[in-house]
Amino acid sequence: MKNLTVEAQTIKNLIEELLNGYPIAEGGYYNEYNRILNESNAPIDWIGKNIDKYKDYNMFLYSNGLLTLYSVYRAIYAIFILEDKEKALEEFSRANEYGYLTLHITSMLCYIDCDIYGDDEYVMESKPQIEMDEISTLWGISFLMNDFEKADNMAKDLIDSLNTKGCIIARGNRTAYVEWFMVKLYALVMNIELDKRKPMYPKKDSNFKFYEEILDDWDTEDIVKVQLMIDTLCTLRLDLTEPMLNEDDDFRKPFLRLLPFEVIMFLRLREREGIKNPTKFTHSLMNTPLMTILVETSEIKSKPVASLPYAKKLLENLDDTYSELILPNEVYPILEKEIKKEEPIPQIHLKSREPAPKAGRYQPNLPKGHPDEEFVKEPRFIKRIAEGKSIGTFGLTDGNEELIVWVYLGE
Repeated sequence: MKNLTVEAQTIKNLIEELLNGYPIAEGGYYNEYNRILNESNAPIDWIGKNIDKYKDYNMFLYSNGLLTLYSVYRAIYAIFILEDKEKALEEFSRANEYGYLTLHITSMLCYIDCDIYGDDEYVMESKPQIEMDEISTLWGISFLMNDFEKADNMAKDLIDSLNTKGCIIARGNRTAYVEWFMVKLYALVMNIELDKRKPMYPKKDSNFKFYEEILDDWDTEDIVKVQLMIDTLCTLRLDLTEPMLNEDDDFRKPFLRLLPFEVIMFLRLREREGIKNPTKFTHSLMNTPLMTILVETSEIKSKPVASLPYAKKLLENLDDTYSELILPNEVYPILEKEIKKEEPIPQIHLKSREPAPKAGRYQPNLPKGHPDEEFVKEPRFIKRIAEGKSIGTFGLTDGNEELIVWVYLGE
């Protein structure tokens, strides 16, 4: 009998566990994988019970994230157990919509005031955030389904957050290598600036160096080299998985290793740029029934948001809870509401010792290269002007305070 490589053995074990039924740990719906296989809605019963009780962004974020994973696992089940390609693609199309709601719609809350509290020294804002190591699934599904419109919108959310213009993944995570690879690849392909000084970028001496080598030559036309890159990405993904699964594995982890979203994204972006890809693959992970179907899928598959369980109600609750939130225009017909129009924001030019005309929330806008660009964003400045006080001149560069424009954001 031919000895399997470590990678091939890992894949074999994953598929055997999937076919035999995932071992359930006591308690907690995250581990009730068998109930998903049995067509039960047990993992999402909690949403139905609490959708009218909790209406904040945490409920929206958690529920849509869970529904995304639920649909992905149902898709995996459809391929490996039912051997039903169409059912699998239907589930992936649902996951694509739920993932978009989770990441993109929640990101819109980064630009409004959800909750501000503080004391004499600090002002903190409560904003929605997702762990960076979760975005490979939420974002990756849009590439898997060839839905570049959603992929591009989510990419902006992620890059804005890393560049400190948004909040959805805060400043990132140094050890989220797969996700950093995906973000940086997108930024390279689309020629978008990613400021490596602001986010939590992987350290130079980390295993991210293997990803960096691929990023340095992502657009090569050497098919043999591309094949080696794909082999490396697949091996790195499987290195995150133990050869045998443990009973207490999290709902998110084990079988998602069978879905290398970063490879699909790599291939889709190269294809989008008109660069040829391999038509056959050497790595075991790229030759599972799952990946064979997905690599060959070229059409966009989508489901109307209004037809998704819980989606409309979750959107209604979010819109009702946050009156300042401006949702995408296409959402309002679903909610049977008129499209909200964003009111123009007046710009108030304040001199350094001049108090704000009224208390409220202000944002400093400075010319590019202004020496105090980071300094004025400190909480103590924001807090003083929010209270209707002058910002003073302490710490500001002499003669440059006149160039600061404070934008009034509302009460």
